[in-house]
Amino acid sequence: MEALRKHNTSTTVYFPMIKAGEQNFAQGGDWTPAAADTQVSIDGGAFANSNNLPAHEGSGMWSLVLDAAEVNGKVIAVAIIDAATKAVEDQSILVATYGNASSSIEVLPADVKQWLTVAPNALIAGRVDTSVGSMASAVLTAASIAANALTAAKIATDAIGTSQLADATALKIVDAILKRDMDQVEATAPVHSLAVAILKAVSRVRDNAGVEQTFETDGSTLKMQRTLTADPTNQPLDEAAVGTS
Repeated sequence: MEALRKHNTSTTVYFPMIKAGEQNFAQGGDWTPAAADTQVSIDGGAFANSNNLPAHEGSGMWSLVLDAAEVNGKVIAVAIIDAATKAVEDQSILVATYGNASSSIEVLPADVKQWLTVAPNALIAGRVDTSVGSMASAVLTAASIAANALTAAKIATDAIGTSQLADATALKIVDAILKRDMDQVEATAPVHSLAVAILKAVSRVRDNAGVEQTFETDGSTLKMQRTLTADPTNQPLDEAAVGTS
């Protein structure tokens, strides 16, 4: 089994030692490590004495500090062999590294703070800024966008321009506008709007004693009216006043 440690970063590994010829853990008084007892090999290279010696932590557990240079590889093998009269059984430790192109595992799953190495910009409910290159189909649906999620204040000027809309998409938007039935918008449409201009062209319009009246699609609800000024020398009309509700 391999211990996982950050590449080229000093670390401490922990392990038990067994007393020679026994089944019991070796305690601090059972073994005094010497320079040749602990050796390190990096990526299958030659073994060399470790820079540090094992230390007894208690209850038969020992530790060994590996310097950064000793963890500068993909896999580090540590051999612990009592070079003198054996006081302990042989032991070995394997260390796999992460976090570098030259490590055993280049990257590990991480949260945004670990990824950026700094705290991210917090938004509503702890969300963060992100830039998405592509999205799967049906990611944005009515159910996934809360009411008022998209408002004028949240969309920058020119955020959606001709370069952001494909021609086919722009045409679909235009087609939807042209096919929109006036009865869906007439109740709230301002007098000076395209919707009312279309009503004047396709809905009921009448001259009511010199007042031109435009009705909604039901033919009875008055939408707009304007005073007509007649001039006998310039028939039938020479002026149409600004429309009022």
